[in-house]
Amino acid sequence: MTIVNARIYLLSHEDGGRLCPYAMSGYRPNLKFGDVYVCSEVLTGNGADITSGQWTNTRVRIPSGEHLPAGSFSPGAKFLVAEGSHVVGEGIVTELVE
Repeated sequence: MTIVNARIYLLSHEDGGRLCPYAMSGYRPNLKFGDVYVCSEVLTGNGADITSGQWTNTRVRIPSGEHLPAGSFSPGAKFLVAEGSHVVGEGIVTELVE
């Protein structure tokens, strides 16, 4: 399991993002690093929400980094946030926690 701190931006519904304007702790989007999708779980802490249209600092748990090239979780690594194959946001790794 890998845990990273990241900045995440969710697109607003008007920009092609989620119908629901926010995501809570436990939100489980797919993350796309390059050409590879991995499952994840967003951990916002203190019951905070991620509001669409804003950058949010959060923690992300990735059960396994299977099939990802070395350095995928390094600070500065960029990724897309997706629900299925529909991209609903983007993010950047700020710190590798474990």
